[in-house]
Amino acid sequence: MGYSGSLYDFPEDNLTIVVLTNTEDQNAYAITRALGRAILGLPPLPAPKREAEPALADRPTSADERKQLAGTFVLKLGQVGANLHDSFAQYRRTYRVFDENGRLMIQPLGEGPEHLLKQDDGSFAMRSSPASHISFVVQNGHAVTMKLDSTGFPLVGERVGDGDPTTFHGQLK
Repeated sequence: MGYSGSLYDFPEDNLTIVVLTNTEDQNAYAITRALGRAILGLPPLPAPKREAEPALADRPTSADERKQLAGTFVLKLGQVGANLHDSFAQYRRTYRVFDENGRLMIQPLGEGPEHLLKQDDGSFAMRSSPASHISFVVQNGHAVTMKLDSTGFPLVGERVGDGDPTTFHGQLK
């Protein structure tokens, strides 16, 4: 999903560094800066201070709640921020939410499933992305909307069907 690129030019050192990435979670700017410092014999910059990962709860979900939240959802970018290219307005991601042996699970299309962890405030989180929060709007006994709030990339979308594999994989068409 996405790409990034960076170009550093050091004319007095006869050095140009270009880094292009086409992989999520890669930072071409940081890679280019680190390469430049290493090639020019400069000490590495101090590592940025990391914020502590939020402690995640894992509250129980009832069978009724798991049944209400199950479904296939197609999410899109809620708002294209100034830091993103306009083409991100076309971004779509399909998620399957389902009950697996008494555990509420989430699965992005093309990836493996992961346990949804119910938080104290009623939202959900994933260990793979602890800063992200997932919430649902429930009407008439089932979730009609799902929102995945991750820093700088909020996704929101409608339920398009059941959480069964046939409906889920049918979204590939």
